[in-house]
Amino acid sequence: MKWYTRILGIFALLALVAAGCGDDSGDDGTSSGGDDSTAADDGSSDDSSADDSSGDDSSADDDSSADDGSGDESSGDDSSSTDGTAGGGTGGTVVIGDETIILDSARCFLQEQDAAAGGGKILFNAQGFGTNAAGVELVVDLTRWDEDSQFTGDDIIVDIGDPFSDDLVSYTANGEIGMITVDGSTLTTGEITFTNFDDFAAGEVPGSVQLSC
Repeated sequence: MKWYTRILGIFALLALVAAGCGDDSGDDGTSSGGDDSTAADDGSSDDSSADDSSGDDSSADDDSSADDGSGDESSGDDSSSTDGTAGGGTGGTVVIGDETIILDSARCFLQEQDAAAGGGKILFNAQGFGTNAAGVELVVDLTRWDEDSQFTGDDIIVDIGDPFSDDLVSYTANGEIGMITVDGSTLTTGEITFTNFDDFAAGEVPGSVQLSC
């Protein structure tokens, strides 16, 4: 069943990548057009007008610098936003059996988006990153699929180790919509049951997740 957990994880990752792309602005093209227009005006004016144009250019440069500064401030505000709609987070914890693992960082997209497969929509997707007591890196993936998806419900996948290695250990928990509680930009669960998909003999273990986006 490892293929199933990998497929869900890949679908969720594709959704995050798609969400982070496509916001390129066309401001440069507009600015370029404005410069060509100014150049045409300079060519048709007398020396006095050229001097005035030179002054205007300087003013335009000042305006451009001011605009650039404004753009930088806007970008900074987006990156530091704590509303959790998209971007990085502060992390959290995941409990698997007797071990509590600190998640040092998070990547979240809490707005609905079309699912890459399975139909319907992904209502949110978030990932937390950390290292367990043995020094092995892990990823916790939390996804909610809407009622029109063939994966309907809340899914949590914990991948410990290299996802493309035979040494990968995957724990999963699946439930109805609402197993994961969304409070603003914080995702939490009560006590849930994880299943080790790589060692059924290990049985089920209790656990929980808390992630701040």
